[in-house]
This record gives sequence, structure tokens and C-alpha cells, in this order.
Amino acid sequence: MPTVGNHMTRDLLTVAADATLGAAAKRMAARGVGAVVVLENERLSGI
Repeated sequence: MPTVGNHMTRDLLTVAADATLGAAAKRMAARGVGAVVVLENERLSGI
């Protein structure tokens, strides 16, 4: 049976919580992704 680990992404795109929306959108477009991991003080803050 497939697991989450079989389908997860290890090379995550992250941005700082204080990054501008424009900067985050530009990085997302460059990588061709529709979501980004948001970090605050090097801890997960959101997706």
C-alpha cells in the first residue's frame, strides 16, 4: 500500500513569514509550484 513517504517532497520551497507576497509568488512561479512552506524563526508557521 502506498504511503505518504512514497509521495512527499523533500526539496521544499520555503519563505520567511515577513517575505512580501510578490517575492513569494515570484519564487513559486520560478519553481512551478502552487504552495510554499512559511517559516518564522526557522519554525513552520504555515503553508
